[in-house]
Order: sequence, then C-alpha cells, then structure tokens
Amino acid sequence: MLNPARDGRVAALAVTLLLAGCGSPASPVARATQTPTGSAPAATPPSESASAAPTALPTPTPKPAPPALVALTGLSATNVLTIRLVGLDGTVVASTPVSAPISGWVKSGPDGAYWLDTGGALHRLGRDGGVTTVARMPTGAYFAVGASGRIAYVTSPFMAPQTTPPTTDNRLYLVSSGAVQLLADRPTTGTMDGAGNVPGIPPYDWSYDPVTWTGGGLLIARLPQGRCGCGPFGMETVQGYTAIVDPATGLAGSVTDDPNCPVSGVAADGTSACFHTPVIPTSKNEGRGADALRILRGGKVVQSFDLSTQNAAGDATFNADSTRLAYATVTAGSDCGTWQTLTRLRVLDLVSGTAKAVGPAGLQPVGWLANGRLVATSVTGDPAAPQTGVVIVDPATGAVQPVPSTQSAGTQLLGLVTA
Repeated sequence: MLNPARDGRVAALAVTLLLAGCGSPASPVARATQTPTGSAPAATPPSESASAAPTALPTPTPKPAPPALVALTGLSATNVLTIRLVGLDGTVVASTPVSAPISGWVKSGPDGAYWLDTGGALHRLGRDGGVTTVARMPTGAYFAVGASGRIAYVTSPFMAPQTTPPTTDNRLYLVSSGAVQLLADRPTTGTMDGAGNVPGIPPYDWSYDPVTWTGGGLLIARLPQGRCGCGPFGMETVQGYTAIVDPATGLAGSVTDDPNCPVSGVAADGTSACFHTPVIPTSKNEGRGADALRILRGGKVVQSFDLSTQNAAGDATFNADSTRLAYATVTAGSDCGTWQTLTRLRVLDLVSGTAKAVGPAGLQPVGWLANGRLVATSVTGDPAAPQTGVVIVDPATGAVQPVPSTQSAGTQLLGLVTA
C-alpha cells in the first residue's frame, strides 16, 4: 500500500495513509439500504366527555450543549503517544496513553478523539475519560466519524504492479448502528461505475478519501496516488475533485471539479470554500499564490473574492451560519517545514465582503465557538523547533488568550470535539 506523506502537522503519528474520494453531480455511487421506520403509534381515543379540559403538556427543556473541548496528541518523555481532551480553561478532562501502534492518524469527532489500531479496532477516548471500541474495519482504512454514530471508511490497497492493467481495491463503506454497508465501489480496472474519473489520471491511480461529515452527508475527495502539497496547508492542494455523498440514497453531488481550486473547508450546510491557484505548489514549490477565494454551494460558485497572488491560503473554517470565514495565509513559496510560525489568520465577512488580518503571526483557525470567537493553533518560537499551543481569538479585537496546558514543542492539535 502506498503511504505518501500527508500534512506535516500530523507527521509524528504512526502510519500515514493517502486515500481519496469520488463524485459527480447526482451520480449513483451506490444505493444505500433504507432503514424501515417503526410502526406508527396507536391513535389516542377521543375523550368520553366533550367538556373535559385538555391536559397541558410540559414544555421540554432544551438539553444544554456540552462544554467545548479540544483534542490533542503529544509524545511523552518515554516516546509514548498520549491523547488528551482539554477544556478551554486548560482543564484536562480525559487522557490516555496509546502504547500499541496505530494505523493512520488520531482524529477529533463526536464526543471525543478516535484512532484505529493495527488490529482494525476503532477506539474513542470519550468526555467521560473512558476508552471504548466503537467499530471494526480493515487495518489501514482511513475513516471519518459523524454524528449519530455514523462512520465512513475506505479501503484502498494500492495497485498490484504485476497485473496489466494495474488493479486496486478501492471501496467506501458506511458503518451505522453496527451494520456495515458498501457506499461506493470503484472497479479494480477500467472506468468507475457511475462516479467518473479524475481527468488525466488513469482509473487505477487515484483513491477515495472521506474528508468530513456535513449536515447533507459525507464530503469525499478523489485524490491522485502519490501526490501531495508541499509547504502551506499540505494535502489541501490535491482536493480538487470532491463531492458530498448522501448516505440514504448513495448519490454524490459535486462540490468542486477543478484541480486549481481544491476544497479548503466545508460548512455544516455544505457551503464550501476553495482558493484558486494558477499553479498548485508541489514538492518543488513554484512560489505562486492564490488569485481568488471562491464560495460554492451545490457545486456552483456563488461568491468570488480577488486575492493578490502573493500568498498561499488554506484552513478555511466557516462559522455556524456560514456568514463568516476564517482562513490562514502565508507568503507563497515558503519553504517546507518552516512556514508554521509565519501564517496570518484572516476573517472574511461573507455578507459585507470585507476581510481583515487578526492577531499575531503563527495562527491557524480550527473552529468557531458559539460566542463568535475562534479556536486556533498558535505556533511560535524558533521555526526549526517551534512551540505549538491552542489559543482563543477574538475576531473583533484581535485579542489572543492562550489555553493553559496546551503549549508544548510536541503538541499536535486534532480539532474541536463536537457534541
């Protein structure tokens, strides 16, 4: 299996696996099995007395949202991987060492942090501090965890070089309520079944990637094998062919179909952002920056903002109602491995069209809080041995508040823990 390097921010984790996704407008990827609904409740018989007063039903009390947490990893003094869930006041809510090898990365998600061991068990460190096994999948699968216990994963053993034409085993699965269902299946040779191909790339030479869950389904990408971005924002540069798959119908609606405008971020409602770059940076980094920020809905560009081409851009992060977008920029052509302390956090108001730089250098957005503030990573110090931590940023004033117990040379921020 091919294991090209992914984002440098997770390089310390065990096995890096490059996978990908598929999609074209309303293309039948697979037909999901419908879950039968339960029997309708029996009708309430009419009152025996027409004059009987109706009984007032109590108004249900909304369940309060759990406090915001961030998931982090780091290596102990004895080189053991440790996963932590930390509150925004710095309180360590949950922590666990992971001494056994893992397959791929640790990821944040609903109610905790998730990782796959080399035996195929997907574990979760929860808010309560417990470690549970939530699913099983093939070793080496790359996964995305969504609400209501939905998990998507892909299997993509790389092509067998001795065959002509080369072959792959590239499938996308859904795990829901303990049942495993095939969502998409790319034939081992030839063209895909209804999902299209990546232009200019042989059908055996790209693979699925379950990027993240949205309210409308699973965002997937089709990533070319063996290619990745160098320098700022890593793998975003190859997310040019993306779609959102509805797990109930198996249909994939296109998000982007342009290798020069790879998806950088997607909102819960499916709104996405991409930075159009005339020349996508590679390992040789041409030093060309983005010339436009595009906002897309349903695969169509609905807004476009001109950029200077002086900067590379990425990490697009929408707020809850998709009216504001946070992202990071860095001078185009920055060397790989030394750019983290140079990023600038920017916030764009999508209603007024105004953008501004926020806070000091070294910030990259992670997620919006309900109070309108941002959780961000902060990378400071010597670029060759930077200190990484978590901060809370006020977009209105630019004030930065460090989250205690998160500042460390070995910290890797996974993201916010969702409800």
